[in-house]
This record gives sequence, structure tokens and C-alpha cells, in this order.
Amino acid sequence: MSKKHLLATLFVAFTAVFTASAQVQTISVGKGRDYASQSYNRWRTYDRRNYVGVRVGLDIPQMFMGLLAAEAPNRHALPGFSTGLVFGFTVSNDLPLILETGLMYMGKGVVIEENRDMTAPQQKMKIRMHYVELPLVFKYRIDTNLDDFNLQPFFGGFFAIGAGGSTKYFGLDTTPPLERHKESTFRHEGFQKFDAGLKLGCGMAYQNFYFELGYELGLVNVANDDLVDFDYNEFDDHIRTGNFSVSVGLNF
Repeated sequence: MSKKHLLATLFVAFTAVFTASAQVQTISVGKGRDYASQSYNRWRTYDRRNYVGVRVGLDIPQMFMGLLAAEAPNRHALPGFSTGLVFGFTVSNDLPLILETGLMYMGKGVVIEENRDMTAPQQKMKIRMHYVELPLVFKYRIDTNLDDFNLQPFFGGFFAIGAGGSTKYFGLDTTPPLERHKESTFRHEGFQKFDAGLKLGCGMAYQNFYFELGYELGLVNVANDDLVDFDYNEFDDHIRTGNFSVSVGLNF
């Protein structure tokens, strides 16, 4: 699925959720007499047990490699964006504990620069990774003295599948000389598609509005066995991901 098709699908889903949530339900009171009606609007109900939410955020990814500091190349984050839908369910009547899952698009990337031989041209790689991610976290709702405002620290995990991505190479010492070329990130000589790990952070909710700071730590080695981009003496063929995220959204 292309990025345009994915964004269009998410937009349609969000529009459907918003329309359904904003509908007014009429409740009839009494029978055989004048009917009184009471309007109930889900948008104005903040203390709900279950919810559907839409999220949009900024990702600042990391890449961890098992290398000595003297050999490790320079790495810079390529910020991306995330968007998707989440679903929250109250776990217990006695505890303000929420189980949240959903389906997210995550855009991650990193720039790697290396120049082990000062007489050779510097090699630079721009690695882009696009994931479809399933988060699964527990949130503990902490009410405050401010009306309709609460904190939601959370902890859990995530599962992700690579949906696309490219790696661009610059300044490679090839014959004939080639200044730039591009390969698929998820290939036999590159990275594997599956990733999973821990997810933690804290959210803040005010009425229907939501703000969140989070961090993901990948526990899976995303380097394929045939990875050819790194041939350091101390490299143990293990690469793991990390990601800081800032997101905002609405709950219905």
C-alpha cells in the first residue's frame, strides 16, 4: 500500500468515526403520553469508559549498533510523522486502568556518515523506514484538581511490520564512479521488516483533546543475516531501533 493510499484510508476512517460520534441520539421517555426527549452527544461526554481516538505525531528515531565508540559512524535522526487510530478500553471498575491498542503508520529514518579512510570519499546513507504498527499499552488515569484534565502514564509494547522504505547512498567508491543510488531498505542485504519492543511515556487529556510524549525501544535485531552495509571489525551484526515521539489527537 502506498503512502497516499494509506493516508486516504486513515482520513476516511477518521471522518466516519467523527460523524458517528457527533450524531445525536434521541431517547424517548414515557409511553401513552407526550414524549419528552433527551439529547446525548458523545462529543460532550468526557468521562467515558471506552473511546476511539485519532492521533498525529512527530517521530525522532534512533539506531543502535553494537560498535565501539571509536568505530561507530555518525548518526543523525531523519524525523518522520505518525498517524492512525487508537482504541481504549477500561479494564476494571475499581481501577482507572485503560488498555489501549490501535493501528498506526510510523515514519522513521536515520542518516549514517562514515569515513574510516581519510583518503577515500565519505560515504553517507539516508535510511527511510515506513512501518504499520500495533501498540499495546496500559494507561493509568490520574485525575487532577482541574476539571476535565487528567494525566495518563503508560507502559507496554509495540509490534511493527515494515511497509516500505528506501536507502540512498552518496559518495560510494564504485567503478565506474557513482555519486548516488537507491535500494529498498527491507531487502535480503538490508533490514528485516519485523520489529517489536517496549513502549512507555505519559499522556495528558483535557476534555476530548489529547497530548502525549513517548519513547519506543526496539528489542528485535532488525539487521538481516546478509546485511552488507557495515563491515566493522567490532560490529556484532545487531541493529536495534529507538524512537522519541510527540503526538496530539482527539478522543470520541
